[in-house]
Amino acid sequence: MKMTELSEFLEIKEQYDAETELVKQLEKKPLSNAQIIDMLTRGLDNEQSARQLKKFKNLLNDLRMRGLIVEDRPQSFKEFEEANVGYICIRHSDFSQMTIAELRRFKDSLKDAGQMFSNAKAKGYKLYKNLPMDEFGQREESYVRHYHYKGKSSGTGWNVQISHLGQDISGDDERAFNVASRIYADARKRIRDIFAELELETDANYTDNVLKQRPDTSPAFNPYK
Repeated sequence: MKMTELSEFLEIKEQYDAETELVKQLEKKPLSNAQIIDMLTRGLDNEQSARQLKKFKNLLNDLRMRGLIVEDRPQSFKEFEEANVGYICIRHSDFSQMTIAELRRFKDSLKDAGQMFSNAKAKGYKLYKNLPMDEFGQREESYVRHYHYKGKSSGTGWNVQISHLGQDISGDDERAFNVASRIYADARKRIRDIFAELELETDANYTDNVLKQRPDTSPAFNPYK
């Protein structure tokens, strides 16, 4: 056997062994899309990154089909808190289920955060994006869905939409109402905890079963500012 053939054979074997080992590692611990993009494009500009991803497109698609590249795992709320130490971390769904008055007090208490003589209890607040919620009857991207049935509401808040159920509701309607009621009860508990931390008062006269007109369209107060 010629040395050149042996050398070529060894190179092919080394590549085969490396590919086999890579597949074994990915079967145990697949890479996420974000990891792949970071690995292939780190240090490259936008144009170079696009060429690099196009170059490996077929290989990446094959690895995805084999389950060796997976969708990015959403950041947990605990991880979000750990990444934002010193800030009030609040779920978007909870934020939406404050009253408009509570929202004002919440933002006012943190508006001077970061300034030298600020009395704020935290650096500010960070919104954890948990909408749409993976809950029955809750698929909206930017607000919480609540339900009204026979004079009762599953919940309310400055950024909710109310669906009015008929007199004769289906099993799915009842389930959606009950799920939304639980979501609201959980949110109100967390809101009370946050307000206690900030030494604020929640709305004492706020009741779960009274529908109020959504105030978020009022020009007097823009809750996103």
